[in-house]
Amino acid sequence: MFEAVISDPEILKTCISVISDIVNEGSFNIKKSGIYFTAADISMVVVVDLKLLETYFDEYNIDEETTIGIDISSLSSILKRVKNKDKIILSLKNDNKLNISVKNFSTRTFSLPLITVEKKDIPDISDFCANIDIKTSVIDDGISDAEIVADSITFKADKNSFEMNSFGDVTSTKLKLDKNSEAIKKFSVNNETKSNYSTEYLRKIMKTGKLCDTFSLGFGSEYPIKMIFKVIDKVQLSFLLAPRVSER
Repeated sequence: MFEAVISDPEILKTCISVISDIVNEGSFNIKKSGIYFTAADISMVVVVDLKLLETYFDEYNIDEETTIGIDISSLSSILKRVKNKDKIILSLKNDNKLNISVKNFSTRTFSLPLITVEKKDIPDISDFCANIDIKTSVIDDGISDAEIVADSITFKADKNSFEMNSFGDVTSTKLKLDKNSEAIKKFSVNNETKSNYSTEYLRKIMKTGKLCDTFSLGFGSEYPIKMIFKVIDKVQLSFLLAPRVSER
């Protein structure tokens, strides 16, 4: 038996919408401390890690910890029917379905069948040469600039600055910030480092930025980039994106 009540559905809607752009299905671990989800896309280019903390929910009741497999695209489609002023009730009984009730003037209930999800070995990478907390809007602008130039972007950092560069056949773009910029809240770089990443995946990931003004990123040379978005006492959604071979 499990039941959780949510009066701030925008957080859940945003997280699941972003995840559904990357992975098709996955397993949710329902624990006493919250709901946890880790999955990789089919090509193992991106790993998604979601933590919905128990304190995010208005009510959170669980008899025993369990793991359920869910079709993410179906869940996302259901949550698109939820308005920001609606209340969501998630519940599990003994019928192998996740029940999602949406309450406002009426009560609408969706039943989502549980599925079997194949387990994958997912890497745990946490040691990065560059660790920066930065305003979401700055990275968003850098990616938008890069999208009109090429399909990849290079993140570069040394002990004094952070850059985003993209090179096309005839056009290039560059965004640079000094480590003391007001847009940077934390700056720790051990060595000069740079790595190239897909703008397509970065654009999908940055849709999470609507949840917070500042987020954390960590990367190294020819190394994955980790991007962490947090709403204190509610949610943490992080992404690990594999690098692309640098074009130059």
